[in-house]
Amino acid sequence: MGKSSEVSVGQSFFIVIGAYLTIAAFLALGMCIALYYAWAFTYIWEWFVVPIFHLPKVTTLQLYGLVLMSALFNLKLIDYKDDREVKWPNTIIGWLLGPLFVLLIGYIAKSMM
Repeated sequence: MGKSSEVSVGQSFFIVIGAYLTIAAFLALGMCIALYYAWAFTYIWEWFVVPIFHLPKVTTLQLYGLVLMSALFNLKLIDYKDDREVKWPNTIIGWLLGPLFVLLIGYIAKSMM
């Protein structure tokens, strides 16, 4: 007798639960990355926007909303090479080091003002 390719009800349940947990994990990761960008944006805002335009300081959560809104205009978060293959190491390094690089450049510019 050969193996059956049918999936049992129990296996289907765990597949569906696994899919939902994977989606939830990616959403949580995205929210954390956006909050990280908002944290960096908070310093850039205080260093440049407040003194130049005389606008009030804003909280990290307010800037979190702006980061999410700006993500609607720039949805290319994944770095693709030929044949649409994802270069994950470059993408993850960009996500993690991008805000720190912006903060470094902003700090240097602020110190020259």
